[in-house]
Amino acid sequence: MTKKKLLFFTTTLAAGGAEKVLLNTVRALKDEYDITVVVFLNRGVYVDDIKRLCGYEYIYNIKSKSKLVQRLGFSLLIRWQKLFSPSRLYKKYIKGGYDIEIAFLEGIPGRVLSGSNNNNKYAWIHTDLITNNRSIREYRTFGEEKLCNKKFKKVVGVSSDVTKKFIKKLGISKEKTATILNILDEAEIISKSKEPVSIEIDKKFFNIVAIGRLSKIKGYDRLINAVAQLTSQDKGSLRLNIIGDGHERANLVDMIKKFGLKDIVSLHGFMNNPYPTLTQSDLLVCSSYTEGLSTVAIEAIILGVPILSTDCSGMKDILGDSKYGMIVENSEAGILAGLKAMIEEKGVFAKYKKRALERGDFFRKDARVKEIKKIIDGEAR
Repeated sequence: MTKKKLLFFTTTLAAGGAEKVLLNTVRALKDEYDITVVVFLNRGVYVDDIKRLCGYEYIYNIKSKSKLVQRLGFSLLIRWQKLFSPSRLYKKYIKGGYDIEIAFLEGIPGRVLSGSNNNNKYAWIHTDLITNNRSIREYRTFGEEKLCNKKFKKVVGVSSDVTKKFIKKLGISKEKTATILNILDEAEIISKSKEPVSIEIDKKFFNIVAIGRLSKIKGYDRLINAVAQLTSQDKGSLRLNIIGDGHERANLVDMIKKFGLKDIVSLHGFMNNPYPTLTQSDLLVCSSYTEGLSTVAIEAIILGVPILSTDCSGMKDILGDSKYGMIVENSEAGILAGLKAMIEEKGVFAKYKKRALERGDFFRKDARVKEIKKIIDGEAR
């Protein structure tokens, strides 16, 4: 039986949650579909992984190793592509015929694939478009963004909040949307968590970990401020390990120096396998201003690690209404109050430790794969 040809089009394969989810999705579907991943810009930590799994193509390649040159080049490409219509860009960029086409990220992928004549095209939305409509910069106008999204057969939000806010922001009918939580491979996560820990974890401290790109939206400045207040009040001995890299690194380094936290807060950069550190930690903190669906929060649940998170999109899908993890006000004060409760109130921490373990089965890969196949197979006729 001939496999259906499936196209995933995304922006880059950088070290972000959506990019990691794409890798997991390709891995889960590769035996049943003839998959090609096309990226707008050839860069990212997952390029080699994708190449090993399926076909890989890129539109542009900035060869300079300078991050400044890469950022400037990418910015110019974003502006340049807006000079042309989606249909013209599609004809220029996408070669070969596909049975199913998926724009796996907001912005350029959605704009380009909206120009396809394929009736079986879908868009994935990974962010809250009301609090973080970063994709608007990749369209000519807000009106164009609305028009392009209406051309997809179905638009999939990665959490119930993401879907609701997409409908509210862009006025797409509810019938043309769906919600599918991200695919994660729980067996792989558990297996990798058993590898040696690359960060020394001293168990005499209360060990907090935060994982994700070092960008303003992740709110690491708020987390460091909260930790500074806790340590100044002598509210217990703790350590904070932040795993990830990004534009905010220099600012966070300055904060750590300013508050005298060099022995308490450590920045470790990007890690291919953060799971041993995650599973050895006492608490995962998500301090984000906004999310779509936090991949690392689901990974923590799978590993039975308690979670403290700000109230942002996707968290109630993962944690219920603070049933399986603590959801706090989306502010520095909320983060501080949550940390105090987790550290000082042993019954609170023990409760969330137990409930994290109970929640893990909900995120089994097989359920998510069935949901995706139901949409793209059930409608790709």
